[in-house]
Amino acid sequence: MLLAARLVMSLGTGISLPLITNIILEKAPLEQRGAMLGIVSLVTCAAPAIGPVIGGMLKNHFPPKFILIGFAGTVIMDVVFVALSGNVGGASPRTMGRMRPVRIRPRSHAA
Repeated sequence: MLLAARLVMSLGTGISLPLITNIILEKAPLEQRGAMLGIVSLVTCAAPAIGPVIGGMLKNHFPPKFILIGFAGTVIMDVVFVALSGNVGGASPRTMGRMRPVRIRPRSHAA
């Protein structure tokens, strides 16, 4: 069961970095793309190293009941924030395949 859960986690993690990169390349202004890609890369590289350390400290200092309550509270807050944002169900299966390709134009250097 743990192996299956790890497999699902790795599939989600494996697709998140290319997806976030494409979103940044499509939506971010040209001047901010480098900084945004750097932050995403930093988080992607640091999270696997920091996550187990924080998880171990939480496990040693809090009983499982409090960790479960904290996790449930986080999920409830996420649902509330998404519901309040008004973006629930913004993409339908019909529009998912209609993403336009990103065209990167080289900058022209004025002489």
